[in-house]
Amino acid sequence: MLQKVDTLILTSEEKQHLVKALQNQSDTSQWNHIQFPNSTEIALDSVTAILKDKTRGWDYIYKNYGRQIYTIGLPIFFRNNQYCLYYYGKSCGESCSESHFVLYKKVSGVWVKGTTIYEGYS
Repeated sequence: MLQKVDTLILTSEEKQHLVKALQNQSDTSQWNHIQFPNSTEIALDSVTAILKDKTRGWDYIYKNYGRQIYTIGLPIFFRNNQYCLYYYGKSCGESCSESHFVLYKKVSGVWVKGTTIYEGYS
């Protein structure tokens, strides 16, 4: 049985915009003005160094930062802010993580989760 799947055809300009925006995700200076209550920002290279260090690892994360690490990408808006690509993930240990890369669509002024481009669990 065939299943109907929503289709979004991107223009070459949209493709270029999305690729450039994805390449710029490492520029976290855009987040400087955003505050998340009850959270601590940790640079990715710091998390990587802690987790590679056999004497620190997840025990160090738990004691100093909490039980979970969230990774949030910058939303990428296109088509006059009617669509948004968004990445988010959560890690809570060696075999405890999930990540999602999702296309959202604005419907009647409300963001609605659309196609999941990538989803991973461990």
